[in-house]
Amino acid sequence: MSGRKNGVATAPWPERLERVVLFLLLVAALALPRTGTAAERERVNAVLASDPAAIEKILAALRASLDRQGVDLVAVSVDRIDPLDVARHPLDRSAAGPVAYLWLDLTATQPTMYLLDVRSGLVYVRPLAVRADPDAVELELIRLVVDSSVEAILKGRALGVSRDEFERSLAPVPAPEAAPKAKPALEPKPEPAAKPEPAAKPEPAAKPEPAAEPEPASESTWAITAGYSGTMLSTDAIAQGPELSAERRWLRLRLGVTLLQQLPLAVTRGDLDMRLLSSGIRIVAAFPTAITSHLSASLGLGAGADATRVTPRGNGAQPAFWATDPMLVAMATLEHAFGAAVVSVRIGVDMDLLATRYLVARSDATSVLWTPWRWRPSAALRFGFAF
Repeated sequence: MSGRKNGVATAPWPERLERVVLFLLLVAALALPRTGTAAERERVNAVLASDPAAIEKILAALRASLDRQGVDLVAVSVDRIDPLDVARHPLDRSAAGPVAYLWLDLTATQPTMYLLDVRSGLVYVRPLAVRADPDAVELELIRLVVDSSVEAILKGRALGVSRDEFERSLAPVPAPEAAPKAKPALEPKPEPAAKPEPAAKPEPAAKPEPAAEPEPASESTWAITAGYSGTMLSTDAIAQGPELSAERRWLRLRLGVTLLQQLPLAVTRGDLDMRLLSSGIRIVAAFPTAITSHLSASLGLGAGADATRVTPRGNGAQPAFWATDPMLVAMATLEHAFGAAVVSVRIGVDMDLLATRYLVARSDATSVLWTPWRWRPSAALRFGFAF
């Protein structure tokens, strides 16, 4: 008997596999919360200083962007913004209060965004390379800066400096006192009086150094997860086993690599059987979208490969051999964050590019023993941490 194999298959659908699948479905149902309601939405209070027409454009862009994170924007406009108002603004930490306060000052010589995190009390200051009436490119820059900063606050990342430190940075540096003028020395009367020394020129006052700008928050994070996955190879064969994944995350993109180790299993056809032991790797690019402030969904595409040790058993069995199968992968993921902890459910499909078949060589001819599906549904439950 000879052949090739991708993935791992199970023996003919025993009752214990049915129990494993039911258990996974039950755990997924308990782990994933229901979809957030309007009462669970966060809120950001904003103050904008700019031209009224420009404010309307900015608010339209920010509300649409923050809404995707499950955040409402409540805004007012003013003629000017005093940074001291940011440092001394009272914090409403009640359940109905906002998650952050936002100031956008586009009338200043240097347009600036101020963001005050209600929970940590930190102030994040970000100069903006925009005009008082931003064009489409400048509007997108404002949206990106505000969106990523609010997302960092929702995920609990420290952003900015303390309000006391921010207020101290606004105070001007006092100029040093001028050196006193030198008095002319008195000479004896017989000699003519010497010309008095010219007064020493006072040194120019040192220019106050600009306040140090807080470091911007990292635009990307990492997530490490472990889980259990299964792939249907045929109606009576399921490859299953543990997996470990590492993922680099940006606001609109996630790049991940997953290592799979599937459990050994036997596939029996007639009087012949074979033992399959597979390991695999998957590399996937996913595109996430926020459903609420803690729940997100993503669609991903990728590629990978499976290496399978095939051990034929029975009378006249051939020696064991390795089979390697390239794969294309598509998947959809639903993820919920509990602070730094994350729980996700993934559903997808693997496509075997080589259309694996298992053959048996008899004295009179060679026949097909088993043909796994080329398109193979898969599912996984994962637990991990984002940092």
